[in-house]
Amino acid sequence: MRELRQQCGLTIVQAAKLAERGSGSLQRLESGATDRVQLRDIEELCRIYDAPDYVEPLKGLAQQANAKSWWHEYGDLIPAGFNVYVGLESAAERLTIYRPDMVSGLFQTPEYARALDHTYFSYESPEAVERRVQLRIRRQSLILRKRKPADARLVIDEAALRRVVGG
Repeated sequence: MRELRQQCGLTIVQAAKLAERGSGSLQRLESGATDRVQLRDIEELCRIYDAPDYVEPLKGLAQQANAKSWWHEYGDLIPAGFNVYVGLESAAERLTIYRPDMVSGLFQTPEYARALDHTYFSYESPEAVERRVQLRIRRQSLILRKRKPADARLVIDEAALRRVVGG
């Protein structure tokens, strides 16, 4: 939506005024920071931006965004804003991850993940730690799916591979 607005040469304030919405609401819509995307907003903005070809594809995306996804059951464990990445991972064809200090969550064994979580989340119950581990396993299964698995590449320092985790 932001690209369409910018192609029209409109500021966020101008577009919001034309759509009879607050600029904050439009900004949240453009950044994906809204809980629910209204289909009528997409229709109206596409009309303002003279982009009729984008109405149906954007409405389809909005309907997907409005549907609860599998990771919502882990919502209390996923940091704010990270759920976007979790959603994108499951649809990704290629992943390139730079994490020199430790093995990325997508590549952690359950034992490694438990050891890390016992250290970093020592205040949490064993059940919460286990849910964190299950979240990682679920994320892994989605990128390692049987049909068209993601091409995943990880850049990591050798020291991270040799580091003993969990004592």
